[in-house]
Amino acid sequence: RDGLFCAHPLVRTLLGSDPQDPGECGAPEAEPGERSLNAIRVSFGAGTPDEHIERFLRAVSELVSEGAQWKYRTEDGRCVPDRGTAAQV
Repeated sequence: RDGLFCAHPLVRTLLGSDPQDPGECGAPEAEPGERSLNAIRVSFGAGTPDEHIERFLRAVSELVSEGAQWKYRTEDGRCVPDRGTAAQV
């Protein structure tokens, strides 16, 4: 899902941001000591194939080690990917 999972003020508060700031997108290039507004959400069920779980774990590992591959911009109050950048999953 994009956005902040239908709980924008709560997620912004949990991530240490201003809960009322509608224009703030994730910022992988945050300054040292500054918190980025980034979150990951995933749901697994009893029928989730092992390869889906393994793919997710690889993606999180890559995200932690290499950082985000997308740049985001605010559009109509939502964080949307900048189509000029590419993601590799």
